[in-house]
Amino acid sequence: REDPRQLTDLEVGFPNTPTWSPDSEKIAFWDQTGQLYITDVESGRTRKAHKTLDIDGQWISWSSDSNWITFTDREEPWSNTAVWVYNYDEDEAYQVTDGVYADTWPAFDRDGKYLYFASQRDFSEETHSDYGWKWVYANTDRLYAVALQETTASPFLPEIDMEEWKEDGDGEDEAEETEDEEDAEDDGDEEELIHIDLDGFEERAILLPVSAGGFWQLQVNADGQLLYIRRERGGPGSVKLFD
Repeated sequence: REDPRQLTDLEVGFPNTPTWSPDSEKIAFWDQTGQLYITDVESGRTRKAHKTLDIDGQWISWSSDSNWITFTDREEPWSNTAVWVYNYDEDEAYQVTDGVYADTWPAFDRDGKYLYFASQRDFSEETHSDYGWKWVYANTDRLYAVALQETTASPFLPEIDMEEWKEDGDGEDEAEETEDEEDAEDDGDEEELIHIDLDGFEERAILLPVSAGGFWQLQVNADGQLLYIRRERGGPGSVKLFD
């Protein structure tokens, strides 16, 4: 067993939330000022990736190709948080939701198809005081999924149970196509980088059929299931799994 190896030597700051990339080649982490760092494990080089004003919501989720990170940021210290993504190869960060509502806990799935996040956009459970004119809205958080590519279909489209009509000889053609596809997969050793269509990103957000509440710590497992903590106002929290 090797001795521990120091990877960073920051002059100031308190590193926190270290998160491995899926390829185990990089580690992303924050410091107490909202600075996002990424360290290359083999070389030990550390880059400053992004500076956020969302100091209290430091969260990191890697895409499956280890080229994107998602987190939250805000335009002003008092404004709502928005979802951002950072591209490692381009060394560039992009805001993908407008921050009109408080968006939190963004998380990539493992297939490179969707990004999930929670957002306080539901104002249906209002409570009115008997001694004033103020309204209180509880359980405003909802869960959303966004297709990373605009060509990806909604996961909630109904399945069509239809069989395709096959002409004579179609079976042979399909067998040849299958062999060609397998050969192409064998030739492709390197994983293709994930592309995100940034234009119209928030417009592709789909409301998930999960009751409103408060949500924390969104993550996606290898089976594509969304793991999260849900808590209603005044009640206990519980771990949930959405398939």
